[in-house]
Amino acid sequence: MGVKSTIRLTRADAEAKYVELRLTDPAVHRQFRSQAVCMDSTELENELEKLNDRNHGGEGFENYWIVADES
Repeated sequence: MGVKSTIRLTRADAEAKYVELRLTDPAVHRQFRSQAVCMDSTELENELEKLNDRNHGGEGFENYWIVADES
């Protein structure tokens, strides 16, 4: 077991680090994955479109269509 070091950062940097760590948290990924698994394809397509629009300031200009695996 190693010795922890202290990292000094600004409030803005701390907030950014919080978001970064939350986005890479395996528990958060599992939670969202389990939500996606429970959706039917149409619902998942619609959610992808809404999230993409929101992440692009209102209009992401993409639609999603889920197709069967080719394997």
